[in-house]
Amino acid sequence: MRNDVKIDWDVKFSELGTDTNAKWNCLKDHTEPGVRLNMSHRKILRQRTYSNQGSRCGLIAKALSKVRKKHSAWKRYLQTKDGSEYARYKCDQNQVINSTRRSKSRYEREIAAKARINPKQFWRYVQQKTKSRVLFQTC
Repeated sequence: MRNDVKIDWDVKFSELGTDTNAKWNCLKDHTEPGVRLNMSHRKILRQRTYSNQGSRCGLIAKALSKVRKKHSAWKRYLQTKDGSEYARYKCDQNQVINSTRRSKSRYEREIAAKARINPKQFWRYVQQKTKSRVLFQTC
């Protein structure tokens, strides 16, 4: 890469004339090996998020991994239509239900314990849970 800095680019480009593509290819051919050598090439994977509710109600990584495991078990069952795969899926589903219930109750206990210190968070959670939703419109 340091050799590229020592090149007199004005002289190099004047040799190529007015052809812009030739100048670009010359520059690219000189810098590309250095970039490949010195830049790290890491593939950034987009992580799947299940919902914003998970972060708010305190779902821990263990519960989220169980959700992923349940999802893969369901896919496996759909491919095979095997009874044992369905039983494994139901077992994973029960574990997810139990872990999310535990996480939710743990989160609610934390909010209740910190209600005097952080009343804003407490009342925000109460307001969130006491909204009434209209299931169907009345004419």
